[in-house]
Amino acid sequence: MSLRGRLLSSAIIGGLALMALVLVTLRTPGDGQQAVYADHDSVTQLFVGDDVLVDMVPDGSNTANTLGAIDFCRAITAGDAFTFDVVLDQIPAGQDLGGFNYEITPAPSSSLPAELVVTARDNFTAGVNILTNEGTGVTLDLGTAPGPAVPLNGFQLATTDLGTAEAPPTTLRGVMTRFSIGTTGLAAGTYFINLEGGSVPFELFEGSGAGYLPDNIIDGDNG
Repeated sequence: MSLRGRLLSSAIIGGLALMALVLVTLRTPGDGQQAVYADHDSVTQLFVGDDVLVDMVPDGSNTANTLGAIDFCRAITAGDAFTFDVVLDQIPAGQDLGGFNYEITPAPSSSLPAELVVTARDNFTAGVNILTNEGTGVTLDLGTAPGPAVPLNGFQLATTDLGTAEAPPTTLRGVMTRFSIGTTGLAAGTYFINLEGGSVPFELFEGSGAGYLPDNIIDGDNG
């Protein structure tokens, strides 16, 4: 099963709200500022099996081997920088993780404006990214290079650690990629994000090179 979560961005008085799942609800506080509220369940309670999700408000609980509550929304002001994580909540028993490929694209009937730019992305930061939890060997980071004018739309990941593959019980879950995003000039609107549908298919890789898919990919939804 592949579920498409959503990244919503809407603005009132310059405030942007971003979210990444259909379970999020919108409410308007009495002061007129629009806010977004999301469920904050433990990731392992959301769906059966192994899930890849987007955490819009990563904190210190997201590491190379732990995940905190997943926030499917965040509020920002246009021009502010922010980070979000793409995370894996479980490596199934009998499998391991040596790498992954995917591409950020807008969901159908949505867009990701050029003003959403990837200023940095971390795949091999010790203590942060899951591929570092059991150390690294030769690492390959062959996707799109970040930069001050590199759009989030179409950003590609092709990430491999040729060292020891991550596997339970030593490595259970963690951050695949941490994105740093710039928003200068971003207009108010609603923007939905996908981890599937681009020219680079979503795939996880074992240390042997064999590819597999998670049970659920919770990314952008057009619903």
